[in-house]
Amino acid sequence: MKYKEERPLANLDAAVKKLLEIANGMEADHAGRLQIGAINAQFLSAGGNVQDYMAAVRAAIDRDYITIHQSGAYLSFTQAGADLFVLSPVPLPCRTGADRAKRSDVSFRPARSAAT
Repeated sequence: MKYKEERPLANLDAAVKKLLEIANGMEADHAGRLQIGAINAQFLSAGGNVQDYMAAVRAAIDRDYITIHQSGAYLSFTQAGADLFVLSPVPLPCRTGADRAKRSDVSFRPARSAAT
């Protein structure tokens, strides 16, 4: 069946990714919970529909990325879900004086004093 409009979140993996990105960008409450209503609204405005949203939530729970609070109003990241968004530190290259001297895009000239 061909849909009238394009559904960018019809792919389950794309929908789960979008759901987790939205949830990661939100501020958690004091207990580390995120309000489902706010996530749902952002998911729908990103081009998803209710079926895509529910499938993404179920898949994220099945993959152990999130848990749903017993009230059904909040979700929380599991450790596996939180680990998806951890940035690994990138080692910076060691710069020696010789390396800095080779760089032509950066030059240092002491400021001239007004008396000179």
